[in-house]
Amino acid sequence: MEIVSSATDRICLTLEFRRPFKAVNQVEFRLEPTGDRTTVTWVMSGERGTVASLAARVLPMDAMIGKDFDKGLRQLRAVAEGR
Repeated sequence: MEIVSSATDRICLTLEFRRPFKAVNQVEFRLEPTGDRTTVTWVMSGERGTVASLAARVLPMDAMIGKDFDKGLRQLRAVAEGR
C-alpha cells in the first residue's frame, strides 16, 4: 500500500494484492465534514484479470470483501475517536 496523494477532502492510495489474485487497485478515502463528524467513503477500483473476472461472476464478491471494508472503517473510527 502506498499513499500517492492527500488533501483535506481525500486520501488516495495504490494497493497491491498478491492473494488470492494479483492486482493493483486505486483506493480513495473521501472525507466529508458533516456537522461535528466526518463521513468517510471508501472507494476501490482497478482492472480484473481473466481469473478474477470469472470468479466475480460466480462468487459474491461484495459479501466476501464487504466485511473487510466494514472492519477497516470501524478500526479507522476507533483510531479517529481515540479508542
